Amino acid sequence: MAVSRPSGVQTREEFIEFIRNLAAEVASRGEEFENLTTHDYLSAAAAWTEDMDGYFGNLGLSMPRNENWSFIATILTAALRYE
Repeated sequence: MAVSRPSGVQTREEFIEFIRNLAAEVASRGEEFENLTTHDYLSAAAAWTEDMDGYFGNLGLSMPRNENWSFIATILTAALRYE
Protein backbone atom coordinates (compact mmCIF):
# COMPACT_ATOMS: atom_id res chain seq x y z
CA MET A 1 0.00 0.00 0.00
CA ALA A 2 1.52 3.30 -1.05
CA VAL A 3 1.12 6.08 1.46
CA SER A 4 1.09 9.34 -0.47
CA ARG A 5 -0.25 11.78 2.12
CA PRO A 6 1.23 12.61 5.51
CA SER A 7 -2.19 12.20 7.13
CA GLY A 8 -2.20 8.56 6.02
CA VAL A 9 0.93 7.73 8.02
CA GLN A 10 0.04 5.85 11.18
CA THR A 11 2.84 3.34 11.69
CA ARG A 12 6.62 3.18 11.50
CA GLU A 13 6.38 1.07 8.35
CA GLU A 14 4.05 3.58 6.70
CA PHE A 15 6.42 6.40 7.68
CA ILE A 16 9.34 4.57 6.05
CA GLU A 17 7.28 3.96 2.92
CA PHE A 18 6.17 7.59 2.86
CA ILE A 19 9.75 8.88 3.07
CA ARG A 20 10.91 6.46 0.36
CA ASN A 21 8.03 7.54 -1.90
CA LEU A 22 8.87 11.18 -1.26
CA ALA A 23 12.53 10.55 -2.18
CA ALA A 24 11.45 8.75 -5.36
CA GLU A 25 9.22 11.69 -6.32
CA VAL A 26 12.11 14.10 -5.88
CA ALA A 27 14.39 11.84 -7.94
CA SER A 28 11.91 11.53 -10.80
CA ARG A 29 10.24 14.95 -10.74
CA GLY A 30 12.74 17.21 -8.99
CA GLU A 31 12.00 20.12 -11.31
CA GLU A 32 8.55 20.40 -9.70
CA PHE A 33 9.92 21.04 -6.21
CA GLU A 34 11.21 24.26 -4.70
CA ASN A 35 13.75 23.03 -2.11
CA LEU A 36 16.11 20.39 -3.49
CA THR A 37 19.27 21.04 -1.50
CA THR A 38 19.55 19.90 2.10
CA HIS A 39 20.00 23.50 3.23
CA ASP A 40 16.94 24.76 1.35
CA TYR A 41 14.82 21.80 2.46
CA LEU A 42 15.71 22.19 6.14
CA SER A 43 15.25 25.98 6.00
CA ALA A 44 11.82 25.50 4.44
CA ALA A 45 10.94 22.88 7.07
CA ALA A 46 11.80 25.38 9.82
CA ALA A 47 9.80 28.16 8.15
CA TRP A 48 6.78 25.91 7.59
CA THR A 49 6.88 24.67 11.19
CA GLU A 50 6.98 28.26 12.40
CA ASP A 51 3.90 29.08 10.30
CA MET A 52 2.04 25.77 10.63
CA ASP A 53 -0.75 27.28 12.77
CA GLY A 54 -1.87 29.17 9.67
CA TYR A 55 -1.68 26.07 7.48
CA PHE A 56 -3.96 24.07 9.74
CA GLY A 57 -6.20 27.05 10.41
CA ASN A 58 -6.66 27.78 6.69
CA LEU A 59 -7.75 24.19 6.15
CA GLY A 60 -10.10 24.32 9.13
CA LEU A 61 -8.10 21.63 10.91
CA SER A 62 -7.02 21.44 14.52
CA MET A 63 -3.34 21.65 15.31
CA PRO A 64 -1.79 18.25 16.03
CA ARG A 65 -1.46 17.65 19.76
CA ASN A 66 0.72 14.54 19.97
CA GLU A 67 3.79 15.57 18.02
CA ASN A 68 7.11 14.42 19.41
CA TRP A 69 9.53 17.21 18.52
CA SER A 70 12.55 15.47 20.02
CA PHE A 71 11.92 12.37 17.93
CA ILE A 72 11.48 14.38 14.73
CA ALA A 73 14.72 16.26 15.52
CA THR A 74 16.52 12.94 16.02
CA ILE A 75 15.38 11.67 12.60
CA LEU A 76 16.49 14.86 10.85
CA THR A 77 19.86 14.90 12.62
CA ALA A 78 20.59 11.22 12.03
CA ALA A 79 19.68 11.45 8.34
CA LEU A 80 22.49 13.95 7.75
CA ARG A 81 25.11 11.25 8.38
CA TYR A 82 23.35 7.89 8.01
CA GLU A 83 24.55 5.88 5.01
